[in-house]
Amino acid sequence: LALIDKDNTELQPLQINQASLEEQFIARLKLVNIADEAEFIAKRLSRDKMMAIQETADNLKQQAIELTSRLKQTSETLISEEAKELTNKTSEELQAEIVSIQTNYEQYNQRIGEIRGQLIANQQAQEQQQETITTRDKQLQITERYRRLHVLIGSSDGKKFRNF
Repeated sequence: LALIDKDNTELQPLQINQASLEEQFIARLKLVNIADEAEFIAKRLSRDKMMAIQETADNLKQQAIELTSRLKQTSETLISEEAKELTNKTSEELQAEIVSIQTNYEQYNQRIGEIRGQLIANQQAQEQQQETITTRDKQLQITERYRRLHVLIGSSDGKKFRNF
């Protein structure tokens, strides 16, 4: 009998605790528009769905950790690149420089085109001069033959040839 009384005294606070927990549970159910425990049991997810949701949640947490890490690394890289201070010019000054460089580039390309045209004209002139030199050399050969013939034959009246 003493044991029963002892168990009853220990049981009473547990029953009170259980009642308060049930009230809290019902209050939470009402917050999510569920009337009672029976409706909660009907609406709850199966163990497989709960596992799938838990796995998805774990994957999302892992992705969040990876993205946070990448964000931190990217921020550190940005800070280190900014610290290098590659230039102290403003973006407007840099844009003006870019425009100037592009203009110079176009002018240089135009000048290169002009020079190429001059080179082509020079090449053609050299070829024409080579043809002229070749023609002149042929004429010199013919002239040399006539000179030798003149030395052999002689004057225009043919006196040397008759004496020969």
